[in-house]
Amino acid sequence: MRTLNRYASDEEGVLATFSFLRFPLIVMVVICHAYIYKLPASGSVEGFAALSFVLSKIVARIAVPNFLFISGYLLFRGVENPSLRLYCEKLKRRLRTLVIPYIFWNLAIILLYFMGQILVPDLFSGGNARVCDYTPLEWLQAFWRVDGTDSPINPPLWYMRNLMVLVVLSPVVYLLLKNRVVGALFLATMLGLWLGVPKCGEVVWLQPKVVFFFSLGAWFSIHRVAFPKFRLSATAVLLFLYIAAIVGTLSTVGEWQRFVYEVAILLGMPLSLYVAHYLVVERGWQVPSLLGSSYFFIYLYHYIPQALVQRVMLRVLSPATNGGYLVIYIFSVVVTLFAGVLLFHLMKRFLPKTTAFILGNR
Repeated sequence: MRTLNRYASDEEGVLATFSFLRFPLIVMVVICHAYIYKLPASGSVEGFAALSFVLSKIVARIAVPNFLFISGYLLFRGVENPSLRLYCEKLKRRLRTLVIPYIFWNLAIILLYFMGQILVPDLFSGGNARVCDYTPLEWLQAFWRVDGTDSPINPPLWYMRNLMVLVVLSPVVYLLLKNRVVGALFLATMLGLWLGVPKCGEVVWLQPKVVFFFSLGAWFSIHRVAFPKFRLSATAVLLFLYIAAIVGTLSTVGEWQRFVYEVAILLGMPLSLYVAHYLVVERGWQVPSLLGSSYFFIYLYHYIPQALVQRVMLRVLSPATNGGYLVIYIFSVVVTLFAGVLLFHLMKRFLPKTTAFILGNR
């Protein structure tokens, strides 16, 4: 028997779903970055290689499309009569919630690299130039790399960088989407470029995939499109297609593999949103505030600490089996999440104003 909708309006249910999803999605982001690229060439850990590829490179990759959808939806929520004043208000708010954390957390990573390159250079060896030798161009690129799909020095913040650009371009997005026919053509064009023109993301800096999912969320918000009611049969079909796409990704090569991989993401994103909406609205699921409130801090801080945990464990344990690598993989995720939740709440308690500032008052 279906349970009753627990929210007074459909929009309240949607907003509750977004709040619920934020922590599980940030867990997926951490899992993405737990992927271990350097494995023994002997093939002794093929089982772990396949499992970690599915988890980090396919399943967890639906996190960013979900975040883009949520961001697009929230940016245009309640916008009925767009104006220059409303646009400036939204820019002002995003200056606090996006730009300030973006600058601070890139600076924090630069400082970490600077100290690490002096104190423990072995752990900070790699493709990054020495901070003390930065040229003016390298200082600029540490914050805003636009060559291809490269990220700033704090790699996960590529998402914030692209989101800031989309916020600035939001009037254009609104004009393209406010007419249903033109909006549908625009979404179809972005989808076609994403799936059909793989090199487009290397030429056009703002990737069609990013624009598509952000604009899809905006479309739902602008036209007040209701989320479809949960149907077990629809979920089963979508899940079957998603699993088939994952299997297809593992069993194909070349350009066909890339296409099937992108289709898996295209299927996984609405599947996760669809199921989460049902669990929240009709089953009353919630994420404890202790965890949910820490999602943005974990996103901003996690990348370098997680990489260091993995690098140290790989050197100390020198694993050679599936089990050994799996332990390091899981441990790096669990420790990163636990430390993030703990650090966030300690900072919030003892340094509330500083914490609010570096997190954009979220």
